[in-house]
Amino acid sequence: MESHASRISDFYEMACYNLIVSYYEKRGYKMEVQNLQSNRFRYKCSPNGKLTNFSYFKANKLSEDDANEDVFYIYHNATVQSHYDDDVFTTPDIVISSTDKSIENKDYYETKKALTYIPKEALLSFFEAKHLVPFPELMFNFIGTVHELMPQCIDSGQECNMGVHIAPSLMMSGSFGKATRKIKTAFEKRYFINYLDNIINVSTTEFQMKVKKNTMEEVD
Repeated sequence: MESHASRISDFYEMACYNLIVSYYEKRGYKMEVQNLQSNRFRYKCSPNGKLTNFSYFKANKLSEDDANEDVFYIYHNATVQSHYDDDVFTTPDIVISSTDKSIENKDYYETKKALTYIPKEALLSFFEAKHLVPFPELMFNFIGTVHELMPQCIDSGQECNMGVHIAPSLMMSGSFGKATRKIKTAFEKRYFINYLDNIINVSTTEFQMKVKKNTMEEVD
């Protein structure tokens, strides 16, 4: 039973990853699969393992005058360096990075296992995908992750400019209740984040993301 539940959570994460890829593709980005393994796309379904052993997407789009190219990378379960402390790390379920050059730290663990991670300056956004019904502790805990990785998104004293990118988002399969919807409304008004529910049941035409502050943009 525990193994079955874990597999369902993995499939949910992969579905959310695909939705993020689709979001950018529908906005004119060319999506290129990188690092196929045995000619197959290999999802990274846990925090463990080197990024170089798993697949990811490269997104790129030329500007209107073809002078500049916007390039970024979409990773599954990539470890990211803390904004505050170079020796603190966490692993969001989906990561948008400005680089595909991960850093390897061979001295992080007591064993010979190496830690590979995305440096803090390369983090553009991130998403947590939880196959759960929204509940207060889950929603509050997400704020802690945002604070550690992208504090500019929860500092009410400054405007968070994400450019083309989706704000940090918590993507939940279940639906909001009356109490959790109040938390969503209050926190989305206060911070530059998204709380997204009912993801498992929506189609891509209904999938919404906040790109600019206090704006919900719908995928066509």
